[in-house]
Amino acid sequence: MEVLNSNLSTQQAASYLGIAEITLRNSRVSGFLGKSTAPKFRKIGSKVIYFKSDLDDWINALPIYTNTAQVEMGVEA
Repeated sequence: MEVLNSNLSTQQAASYLGIAEITLRNSRVSGFLGKSTAPKFRKIGSKVIYFKSDLDDWINALPIYTNTAQVEMGVEA
């Protein structure tokens, strides 16, 4: 998905991350997305926005694995 605008709605951010919108909404409540801290977001009144740069930083901070055994053991590549 090509994103031209750096300010994304929840729907656009979820699509960019390849996850369900409800999963991203729930992460704002719990503070977690999977086993990681949820991505940063901002509120303007009742509107929630995500900056593409924050999502990219979040993705780049995730652990890197070469096989599923590492995921289960919590060991990075």
